Amino acid sequence: QNQNQNQNQNQNQNHDYDNVDVRATRTRSSITKRTKYVIILASHFTSLLIIMSVFLWVYQEAMGGGGLVNIHKWSHSNGDAKRVFNWHPVLMISCFVFMTIAILSFSMDFTQSISRTTSRTRTRTRLKILHGLSWTLAAACAIMGLIAVFASHNDPSSGLIANLYSFHSWCGSIVILCFMIQFVLGFNVFTNIQQVLPFRSVSNSILNYYRSVLLPIHIPAGYMIYIATSATILLGIQEKEGFIGCAYSVDKDGDGSNGNSNTSIWKHYKDIPIACRIGHFLGLFIVLQTVLVSIVLYCHDDYQDDGGNNHVLLPPVGQTDTTDTVTNIDTGIIDQQEEPLLDGNIQQLNREQHHHQQQQQQQQQQQ
Repeated sequence: QNQNQNQNQNQNQNHDYDNVDVRATRTRSSITKRTKYVIILASHFTSLLIIMSVFLWVYQEAMGGGGLVNIHKWSHSNGDAKRVFNWHPVLMISCFVFMTIAILSFSMDFTQSISRTTSRTRTRTRLKILHGLSWTLAAACAIMGLIAVFASHNDPSSGLIANLYSFHSWCGSIVILCFMIQFVLGFNVFTNIQQVLPFRSVSNSILNYYRSVLLPIHIPAGYMIYIATSATILLGIQEKEGFIGCAYSVDKDGDGSNGNSNTSIWKHYKDIPIACRIGHFLGLFIVLQTVLVSIVLYCHDDYQDDGGNNHVLLPPVGQTDTTDTVTNIDTGIIDQQEEPLLDGNIQQLNREQHHHQQQQQQQQQQQ
């Protein structure tokens, strides 16, 4: 009976320790890691198609005569406001492309997969630099894109145009506001620049707490802003095509009835203005890009929750554990002198579990 009671107690203790998820477990995704890399490469190839398409689009005659005005002539375009405006889609779509690089940066752990000797902390630091640099370039493109549209609308030589009157402009304003809030918070909290910014007087422990609180918000917020940016760009393409006039004429008889059937749509493909056709494909590439990024993020399992809302960096598939396998990404460490708050708790739980297993083995040997 005493042995049975000891076994029951050991089982209860094991059950309690099982409830404590010391290590995050890798969830199964619907795609393999190699497939994920193929999708990421396809996404970047689509980004190249998007950039090529938008430049081809703005150089069409229907786009205000085609071409771009030199940036230093924006303030005195001398009646060439339409070509100043052409910078707006170029810069905003470039912003979207840089956002794609930024949002996929933590999925592109090629260095970690290729070289097992590379420190995971060093690899993560490189990915963070890529992430932050891409967001910075995206922010710069967004600001320049806003300047371009206001400069074109407020050119007296070309005729003044109302600002922020369309649904596209309202959505764009909201998206850019959210974008800048996300950028400023991320720049302040998840980098070591806090030494010269508002967080310079905050201790590392408090800053790590801010990071652990904001990270579960920062990640989904970035994805939602990305989706909203994609939708806003599609609205802008639709609005511009409305100004161009994409409809083609259909022959009619004298009584007003259709002389030629318009049911065979693809037969009239060439009747659609070339600028509209390019705009259509540009929009399709934007949709494809959004779908590819969504697949990667949905199946991305390198960062998981360990049950206590503490995100940890898991080792790549097929790689054995090392001493730095468990790395708390809530802290966003670049400076290796900073010490994560939660990492000590994880190590303590590991020691307790190891000690409990040793005691259990000793009891079994005694029995």
